[in-house]
Amino acid sequence: MTSAPRLIDRLLRDGVELSGVDGRLVVRGPKAKVTRELLATIREHKAKLLPLVTQTWARRAAGLLSSIADPDRRADLRLQFEERSAIAEYDGGLSRNEADKLAFHELQEAIHAHVHGAALAPPQDHNGRRVPATTHTPAKAGKDRT
Repeated sequence: MTSAPRLIDRLLRDGVELSGVDGRLVVRGPKAKVTRELLATIREHKAKLLPLVTQTWARRAAGLLSSIADPDRRADLRLQFEERSAIAEYDGGLSRNEADKLAFHELQEAIHAHVHGAALAPPQDHNGRRVPATTHTPAKAGKDRT
């Protein structure tokens, strides 16, 4: 029997997204991945899935981070999540929810890469397009940047 968090992780890796709307589960993803068998499994676990998918992305990240035993690694990953979310929101123009969602998926990839030693895929926006790395260099006091 699959646990609800593991099922959600598997779905996210397969590009299938669950959300909770008015007490119902909404499934979005590639038709090839959203099979009858998958829908039956989701229905079977609905009671456990619904509370998990209605949580905010930041709360889901906190739950994921709690599974990291090394406190230094956990702190680094938390900072990475917060920084990526802020960059996506302010520099990328995303809503806070979309920015947290993007940062959550990158956090999942970072944890997966750390655990399995895999290389990370380039960051993507909420539409799956590659996001260029951004760097912020603050202006020095007394210098005119025009």
